[in-house]
Amino acid sequence: MREYLLPIALGLMLAGSGCATGGGDGARTTVYRLEAAPAAQQARYTPVAETLLIELPAADPGFDGRGIAYQEVEHELRYYTRSRWADAPARMIETALVNALESSGLFKAVLRGAGAAGADYRLRSELLRLEQIFPAGQPSHVELALRVQLIGGQPRQVLATRVIRARAPAGSEDAAGAVRGAHAALAQALGELVEFSAQTLGAQPAGHDSRNQRSEQGGDAWRGDARPKP
Repeated sequence: MREYLLPIALGLMLAGSGCATGGGDGARTTVYRLEAAPAAQQARYTPVAETLLIELPAADPGFDGRGIAYQEVEHELRYYTRSRWADAPARMIETALVNALESSGLFKAVLRGAGAAGADYRLRSELLRLEQIFPAGQPSHVELALRVQLIGGQPRQVLATRVIRARAPAGSEDAAGAVRGAHAALAQALGELVEFSAQTLGAQPAGHDSRNQRSEQGGDAWRGDARPKP
């Protein structure tokens, strides 16, 4: 049985207060971190630039507080009353973005904060959606949507934009299920983000030697031609 849930107006008041740790009946509030579920395999690339600056993600209204959101009726956003995120999801996603792009090998350093104004590239992002969906007669799932922009060049310009959408089963019809689904959806989104960045920058997988590939291609072409007579 799910904990008692409040509609958006009261949910925003509770999420914005940041001080309550229990309900009026003495119930305990459970606090969750938003982290990516461990990936089966992380793609790695050869570095394409020295530095990347991760800007703090923005968040659409309804997803900018600490409430764990869910939806039973279309367009009606609600929040769990006895569970919340440890911080605003966008702030925790920032850490996940840094970790994923550091692990990718695309950049020699991944930075965040205003002090990194001279970075070669910037990643700008916006959390559009992070909520548990309860379809009628079906198990719940979590949907995450993140708009990302890769910025670089001189003068600075947007090189590419993508809306990354991820969906993962919740596993249970409660706040704990919402958190598990969010972790899995975030891991999917991070994998797509790394691929998007690599494609935009023309990165090669780690260990790939383009000179050897050209040599092999040239050798194959030579063997297919008639050898010239002396």
